[in-house]
Amino acid sequence: MQQKQGLEQLFRVAIRCSACFEDGHLRRSFIDVAQPRLIGKNYWTCPRKILVLMINPGKGCNDEAHRRGAERIRAFGSGLDILDEIFQSQRNDLPNWGKFMPFYSGLLSLCVDELALANVAWCSTVGDKYPASMLDECFIRHTEPLVWLLNPDVILLSGSNIHRFRTKLEHAAPKARVILAPHYAHREGLEYEQTHARRILAELGETAHPAPTAIPVAVIQGIPTSMNRPMPPDFPRDFYTRKMKRTPNGRVHEFNEGSRGKRKKIWEQWHDGDTVGHFVWLARPLGGGPGDLRIYIEKELVAFDPPLSPAERNAVQPSAQELTHLPESRPT
Repeated sequence: MQQKQGLEQLFRVAIRCSACFEDGHLRRSFIDVAQPRLIGKNYWTCPRKILVLMINPGKGCNDEAHRRGAERIRAFGSGLDILDEIFQSQRNDLPNWGKFMPFYSGLLSLCVDELALANVAWCSTVGDKYPASMLDECFIRHTEPLVWLLNPDVILLSGSNIHRFRTKLEHAAPKARVILAPHYAHREGLEYEQTHARRILAELGETAHPAPTAIPVAVIQGIPTSMNRPMPPDFPRDFYTRKMKRTPNGRVHEFNEGSRGKRKKIWEQWHDGDTVGHFVWLARPLGGGPGDLRIYIEKELVAFDPPLSPAERNAVQPSAQELTHLPESRPT
């Protein structure tokens, strides 16, 4: 249950993200939202959890199946509880993914219901353009948090264009064996495919039957605030579940200055009704975190439901060092 809540929140954050398209250099394809990928129904309970990480989703076309698929993702992103339906639709469609099933289920003898699938880039683009800047941005914002949550034993890093993420993945999932694999849609011929399959099978054999481990995922009200990492000590644990909203304070832009745009980006990422844990989770990839929230509290730019008690407000006061990063106050 905790894993599903974490996945749902993470996927919805990705669906409403448009960071890579804001400057106009990239354009969205027919499926114009981030595409969550299948987590097999037996992934969480299988003895060896394997994540297949690829580069990008398909762009789709204007037919009934892809229209329904895009509508389902948008409906889920708006809050509808249909993630299992999205997963089942993708599971049914796997035989249509070119050589995916022949390679992973055939040559590698993997059970697809025990696999988790993901892409480094979550959105498809016109012209299949996936520059390094997009891959890096999407990895930091969405793929790395997903890896923390999935906590895999093995990561099959599929496609030479993303093999450079090996070190980052080893850092994000220190217990996982990262195995380089070709993209299943390669054009190198059968001998190339079989050679790599034999190597991958040999490496998979070295990881067989790992010792059972509990999933060390810290999920706060469905928000994986630090996932696979210790709970941050910045706030009392129950404070992370507190919902927050913006106040009608006209000086917010003043206090967002002086941080090289960091605080402005953080301010734009979250939505009224998000929890404190969600805010911290979104802020971290942008170089921020609890310190920024403490400043917003001090300057009364945010309010909470339920409201903070005097003792709670005192407990979240910014430090003197954090306050030195604020611009000088100007008269309103």
